[in-house]
Amino acid sequence: MKKLNFFRLLITGVPAVVLTAAAACPYFKTFWRFNILNPKHWSLILDKWNNGWVVSKTTEYLFLFSLLMLPVAALVVWIVFYKLRWKKILTLPLAPLRNRQKKTLEKRSLAAAVGKPEDLKKAPAPKHAAHKVPDKLSRLRGTQAPQQHSAPAAANTASAAASAPSGDFWSDLAARLENAGVFVLREMKIGSCPTNLIAVTQDGLFMLCAGPEDGQVWTTRDRANPPVWTTETNAVIPSPLAVLQQGRAALRKLLAENGAANLNVNACLFLDHGQIANLTDTLNYLAEIDLTVLRMPTCSIQDLPDTNAIVEYIKSQPASDKTLNDVVAVALLSMMSGG
Repeated sequence: MKKLNFFRLLITGVPAVVLTAAAACPYFKTFWRFNILNPKHWSLILDKWNNGWVVSKTTEYLFLFSLLMLPVAALVVWIVFYKLRWKKILTLPLAPLRNRQKKTLEKRSLAAAVGKPEDLKKAPAPKHAAHKVPDKLSRLRGTQAPQQHSAPAAANTASAAASAPSGDFWSDLAARLENAGVFVLREMKIGSCPTNLIAVTQDGLFMLCAGPEDGQVWTTRDRANPPVWTTETNAVIPSPLAVLQQGRAALRKLLAENGAANLNVNACLFLDHGQIANLTDTLNYLAEIDLTVLRMPTCSIQDLPDTNAIVEYIKSQPASDKTLNDVVAVALLSMMSGG
């Protein structure tokens, strides 16, 4: 049994008693002309009782039973009031407005991730023939190495590792995208940015990265120099958005060096917990820098779109062809090999 909240018990007791009295008053007045709120009427009953009043009539029995049941009725109403979710009930009239605001925020945040439609360009053909993809691509793809590929030099696993707060989530997400025909690369470090997944479509790449592990309530200060986030304990951590921007810039440079300069790169930060204290300011900043922040199932920031928003968008994009996949894979493998 859950522990009672005495403050809630006290607060709900008052309206419970008032409501019971409000319902009982017309009942007693109608049948017995007795006003339960009038002290004189109670004095009259007490005097009759002290003078040997004998209950004999059916109406008198019913009157006495009704009086005895009055506190029971008040107690039942009190329990119901205690268990009701008052916050949800009182804010119910605001639900349509909140839903509209939530959809607006989702559109703004998702729009920041995918960029402007007119800026999306088809990936050009590479300037040179696609390289033969080495076996270490299997680690980025999370699959067995194809037998026809030759074994390469050892990969720089230290720089390829990325921190993932929820391995099952990222594995499931990769599987969802791959089942929809999306070319997916896993766990790498692009510049200083740990990247959990890169999804490749014919119209652009999507960098999907995990948010910070430290803190529960963040205040974003991305316009500061240097850009930082502060936690509820005033601890200062480097801004994940700044790190994500740097990673996106590094990936764009890498793609340009491999003949895909016009390929659009979208970057998304996934939060698995916490709250953003200045969420409106953060969303405005995201719109300026074309980044997005989404919430994973374990995160309670309801004003952020959930990860399904970006996943469904990625799945709706035209599938990338083998030539583009090879260009992206070669670029990332060259980074892992140190150029």
